[in-house]
Amino acid sequence: MAHMQGARDRWWRRIYNERGVAVDSSHLYWANSGSGTISEANLDGSNPHAIITGQNDPEGVALDSSHLYWATFSGGTIGEANLDGSNPHAIITGQSNGVGGPLGVAVDSSHLYWSNTSDGSIREANLDGSNPQVIITGQSIPSGVAVGPQ
Repeated sequence: MAHMQGARDRWWRRIYNERGVAVDSSHLYWANSGSGTISEANLDGSNPHAIITGQNDPEGVALDSSHLYWATFSGGTIGEANLDGSNPHAIITGQSNGVGGPLGVAVDSSHLYWSNTSDGSIREANLDGSNPQVIITGQSIPSGVAVGPQ
């Protein structure tokens, strides 16, 4: 029984820590809130490795043709990096109130979108992080966000 308990605990920690998945034509990308990393692997799951480290509770992940975006729940930021993980930096800050923060993130050709549990909102900004604004309010605990085909 102890063996099953240990296996279940490892499974739960693994599910709990991996947050948000994005896919392009050759890689899978995901956030790991426990290790503070954004990782990638080949589409068949081979060669998994961290490409961004040192993030404060990373959550959702989104891609456009040249950049990777992610939310940091505890850090209250939206980050951006090149698809290979180089040049990681925050493009939006101040999104956490100490209790909640950004979770899901999505991108289209001109805007970033993210859910924010600190005030139950969905927000958007230009791809460079400028002009952030609330576009939907009154949500209980918004988590995922997606953008459909244009």
